[in-house]
Amino acid sequence: MDYFDHKLLGKYFRSKGTQIRGVVFALGRYIEYVVIEGEPNVDSMLEVFAIENGKAFVRVNDYLIEESEDYIEIRK
Repeated sequence: MDYFDHKLLGKYFRSKGTQIRGVVFALGRYIEYVVIEGEPNVDSMLEVFAIENGKAFVRVNDYLIEESEDYIEIRK
């Protein structure tokens, strides 16, 4: 796990749709993610909990709020 991957763990972002796979621009680069826990909806919070081979594994966690330092603002 490189420095970027370690920095991304525990971060979260708002889902733009209901897809379980996607690509987002976060922390200066594009990252591929896969939702493996929960069903994403528009505006669901997706939390990064594991990274393997450059792919982020996320879970739906709607208890998270945007006012945290771990929230990632995703470019549109």
